[in-house]
Amino acid sequence: MTTPLLLLENAIVRRQGKEILQVGHFALNEGESIAILGPNGAGKSTFVQLITREAMPLYTEEPSVYFRGNARPIREEIYREIAV
Repeated sequence: MTTPLLLLENAIVRRQGKEILQVGHFALNEGESIAILGPNGAGKSTFVQLITREAMPLYTEEPSVYFRGNARPIREEIYREIAV
């Protein structure tokens, strides 16, 4: 089994006490492409910010966002690999 390029597990983002995004499980493998579609306010921008570390998930014992298996990637490393 290979390590996904991007893995989100039980990631929750809150702003001003309100849960604005919850991702139970999401995996993106090397070479895969996705499009994020949805109406205004659905969480598309927050999802991208979560991936690029511009928004941080709620703290949990186990990290909820991994980039190439690393829970603390450098933002520049992410930008080199993912077109946003």
